Amino acid sequence: MYTNCVESYKLFKWLVKFHIEHNLSKVLPFIECGQASFVNENSIGKDHDTPNEIKRFLIVANGNTLVDKLIKNGMIDKSEELEFTTISEYTYFNEYFNKHRGDGAYIFHLSNAKIARVMEIANKHPKNLSSRYELLPKHFISLDGRVGNKESGNKTRLAMRIPYLPNLLDENVHTYQIKGTIHSNLGLGIVTHFNKEGMEMFYFDHNRKSPFIDKSKGIIGIHEQYEFKKSNYRLTEKKQVKLADYCTN
Repeated sequence: MYTNCVESYKLFKWLVKFHIEHNLSKVLPFIECGQASFVNENSIGKDHDTPNEIKRFLIVANGNTLVDKLIKNGMIDKSEELEFTTISEYTYFNEYFNKHRGDGAYIFHLSNAKIARVMEIANKHPKNLSSRYELLPKHFISLDGRVGNKESGNKTRLAMRIPYLPNLLDENVHTYQIKGTIHSNLGLGIVTHFNKEGMEMFYFDHNRKSPFIDKSKGIIGIHEQYEFKKSNYRLTEKKQVKLADYCTN
C-alpha cells in the first residue's frame, strides 16, 4: 500500500487552487468592473491574448501502469526518458508548476503521487470518439455560449477522449486541464476534470453575491458536476464556491 497517494478529487482541487492563486493573481490588476483590459470582442474562445505569465497544462492520471499503456497506444514516445517527481501535497504541486513553464502535458501516478512532463501526447483515437466535444456544455468554451464547442483545442479533445480509449478503459484514467482559452471578459480559462463517469469544471464569473473568490473585483467561482449518461453530459450539481473549499493538502 502506497503511503503517498493522491485521490482524484484532491488533484482537481489542487488545480483549482493553483489557478486561483497563480493565474487569477496575474490577471487581477487588469480587471475593472468585470472586464480585463487585454480582452476584446475577438478574444473569447482564444488564448492568443492571454498574458504570458498564465500557466495552462494537461495532466493524464491514474496508477503506475499508465506510461506503458500510453506507449502501447502510440500516444507517447517509447524512447522518452521521463523524470518523475513526488508531489504528495499541494505545497509540492505549487512548487513544481512554478518551476516549469506550465504550458505542456504531464503524467501523474495517483497511486504514488509522482508526476513527469512529457514532450507530447499524440491525439490518437477511434473514429467514434472524434466528435465528443459536441457533448460539452454550451458554455464550456465561452461563458455566454457565443463561441461554439467546435473551437475546442487539441488538449481539450485529448482530455475528453483519453478516459474512453478502449485500451485504457480498465485503467480508470482521469484527465485534468487548466485551460488558457479565455472563457469570459475576466480574461481567464477554466479548470476541467474528465473520467469515464463524467466531468467537472470550475470557472470564474463576476459581480454576484458572496462568497467571493476576490471581493475587491467582485469575482466568484462556479463549480459544475456532470454525469455521463446515455451518451451525454447531464448536469448533477452547480454551486458557487469559495477559496476555502480548495484549501487542502
